[in-house]
Amino acid sequence: MEISDEEVKAFIRNYVNALKIITEEKRQIIESTDIKPWFPIYFPVKATAFLVERGIFINFDRSDLFDISVKRGERPHTRSSWGEFILYPRFARIKDRAVEKAESDVNYLLSLPNLIEEHEQQMQSYYEALWIEDVRYTAEHYVEFLSKAIEVVDKTKEVSIQDLYDMATVIQRHLSNFEYMLLVGCEALNRLHFMINSDLETSLFLALHGKYNSAMAILRKVLEVNIRCIYLDSLQDTVEAERQLNDWMIGNKFSKTFRETVIGTADDPAYQSLTNLLKRLNIFENESFKQSILVLYEKLCVYVHLRPLSSWDEDLTLTFSEFNPDKWHKYYLTFMKVMKIAEILLTAKFPSVTTTPSLGDSTKTYEGLQLSKQELEAIAELSAS
Repeated sequence: MEISDEEVKAFIRNYVNALKIITEEKRQIIESTDIKPWFPIYFPVKATAFLVERGIFINFDRSDLFDISVKRGERPHTRSSWGEFILYPRFARIKDRAVEKAESDVNYLLSLPNLIEEHEQQMQSYYEALWIEDVRYTAEHYVEFLSKAIEVVDKTKEVSIQDLYDMATVIQRHLSNFEYMLLVGCEALNRLHFMINSDLETSLFLALHGKYNSAMAILRKVLEVNIRCIYLDSLQDTVEAERQLNDWMIGNKFSKTFRETVIGTADDPAYQSLTNLLKRLNIFENESFKQSILVLYEKLCVYVHLRPLSSWDEDLTLTFSEFNPDKWHKYYLTFMKVMKIAEILLTAKFPSVTTTPSLGDSTKTYEGLQLSKQELEAIAELSAS
């Protein structure tokens, strides 16, 4: 489409002159709007028209003198704050209607706030309706997706009812032993006993529904809290122990690392004597008790921090939960070992737990989570000596 430089200059000249008159009349209204004009509102200006393949780029810049230049086959390196692109077919229709275009541009600018408000109201109504429907759809389908976990529960009970019974029994016994923490002077365990029990229930709940890795992550917390509580309750300085406990419970970092806590709970000879006894009782065969605590903690850390646990293909399967007998069995063994360690260390550090009668008229003493009365008494006797 052939367009002469003079046609372009004439259009721009008429457009700018019309804008100058209109904007002067409506300057206060234009400046009060939050929308930035795309056409000149301050004059004089320098107009540069770039005639490219499909149309005309027009850049307007503030200048001391009104000036128009036309450039062919060259694109603007930058767009000025006032500028417009006009396709050649459209330019052919408006080249003799520059004044009308100026009026239309100003009027459209001034009408935009109302148009935007109306559009936002329409879109709000639209999205509210869409949101309600989307919420309903998402909730219904996601609940259906989660219902897969119920199948896992049924399968777990069918295949591993004995494992489930063993862990549920440990949780029930742990809860019923609450009063002994208070009676033997375990202030930290006394205050955190119900939280530990809640974490055990949550961990088992997750594993029962097929969320084995998350269940394992909670077992690390159970092990950590038990060991730290026993460490604090073992401190001779009860005032310092109370201070550290309070700091820890309000969210401050614990005073020692887990390794330092384990090492500080008993000296090496005590750990070695306990290891030898546990081997004789076939509780921890051929394994250092202190080392078994540290190794188990390191293994459980894998489930808390981002480290490879399975192949990416397995991680990316779109299944909420799925029964896995190997993972379930590994979880079961880990659960029982965590609680066995806590039970052994408690009895070793507070041997009176095996002889202290419960509150009231009953003569019942601490009930073993996994260890028999004879095994608990043997550990207590070793520690007392």
